[in-house]
Amino acid sequence: MGDAGDVYLAVEDGLLQSAATAHHGLLLPYERDLAERLYGRDDGLRVLAATPTLAQGMNLPADLVIIAEDSRFDRETNRRDLLDAAALLNAAGRAGRAGQSASGIVLIVPGKVVPLSDEEGTIGEQWTQLREVFSQSDQCLVLEDPFEAVMDRVHHKAEDAGDLERYVVSRLMETPSDGEDGGSPRVDLSRSLTAFLKRKAGDEQWVASRTEAALSVMSGADEDAVVLDQRYRDLASMVGLPEDVLKALSDALADAQDDMASTVAGICEWMFSWMEANPGHLFRMIKPSTFEDLFGKTYGDLASDEEKARYAVPKLEATLRQWMDGAPLKEIQQTISPNGASAEFSPDARKFVIRMIPDLAHVMGLPSRMMQIFTPGGSEPNTVEGAGPLLLAHVCVRRGLRDAEMAAFSMSGGALPRRATHRAFDEVRPHVAAAESGETLENLKERVRAGKDLKQAIEAFSNIDLGPFDSTQL
Repeated sequence: MGDAGDVYLAVEDGLLQSAATAHHGLLLPYERDLAERLYGRDDGLRVLAATPTLAQGMNLPADLVIIAEDSRFDRETNRRDLLDAAALLNAAGRAGRAGQSASGIVLIVPGKVVPLSDEEGTIGEQWTQLREVFSQSDQCLVLEDPFEAVMDRVHHKAEDAGDLERYVVSRLMETPSDGEDGGSPRVDLSRSLTAFLKRKAGDEQWVASRTEAALSVMSGADEDAVVLDQRYRDLASMVGLPEDVLKALSDALADAQDDMASTVAGICEWMFSWMEANPGHLFRMIKPSTFEDLFGKTYGDLASDEEKARYAVPKLEATLRQWMDGAPLKEIQQTISPNGASAEFSPDARKFVIRMIPDLAHVMGLPSRMMQIFTPGGSEPNTVEGAGPLLLAHVCVRRGLRDAEMAAFSMSGGALPRRATHRAFDEVRPHVAAAESGETLENLKERVRAGKDLKQAIEAFSNIDLGPFDSTQL
């Protein structure tokens, strides 16, 4: 992160200065884990001011839960709407400690003033809605399978199916072995909760119509969006990306220079160049909303995908380089928002780490996936010569590590934070031998392990007290 001043917890000289802190979606994993551990200690945190993220099943019970607002702003409707029953009950469910107290206290502060008339004996509608939610001592909510909504969209708009719908259908596709049904693809909905519930309710028509619609999606799709090679379909199912995007990337990789994959930095540089040159594919690999949330209005006002890619990709590349070089959050914040009004706690850098880094790691790992599927011998990646950087690129991006050697060091044991890993490996690196031609991933790991052992041996020898040395005794 940088230093204690970047942490939301009030810490001074390693000591907690306050019994209260915030819990929200911009906490880094180590921060969140620390806050939750401290909250569970008698001498730690007593109060958590939390966003709704804490209500989603977190095992952090409380004696008192104050729901300070019963509504939430909806960007799509541009208004505040009352929280649904599930959200309110999840938050209220934090009250009470299992094994210690059978009950807890829940206070709800309505977002609007609730009018009350003693003369007319009336009370505001909002109170009525809240009372309906909490009217029973136990609430059982109906489980809804999101798969049903996706298949309904496929049924109603099969010819206009988007990437999500095509991905779901591709996961459902099965190609029987030769001689069975003529080898024609088929769709199997039977393993879904929705199909089970529909059949239980006697609604076989729903299953039949959605199966037919799914088949029509694949048979009537744009030729450019359908790749007949089963390997691409399998890869699309594994990585959750459209077949045509993967085919385009695979074709480009086949034409890349031989030394492109010799370093993690080279892989990242090549991938960014490809994404900037193919903005249509870029925004199908990473959700457009992720870019909008990170880069704000300046980015959102750009008209075309090409303009947005030219704006975003160089910033992403520079920011990722800092992240992998071990830069603190404050420096990353300056790269993303050099003219930002407030950089306290580096909010944009946090968004980059929490929301963009997982997607970038996924994307940077695609060449490795393709190598394992399309390259002879790729099914045994650890034995492929020169494949170390390719296989570890996603690890470097995800963990913020400079190169394959540092990734191998990080994976060798001891889960250190990003900047601590950089400091530790900087001490080991001088003892790591240079890579030999044709090095496999296992060779790379062994080379780093030998460097680590050599450093420890040198340190151990330097601590040995040899006492006074008398040359006449030789």
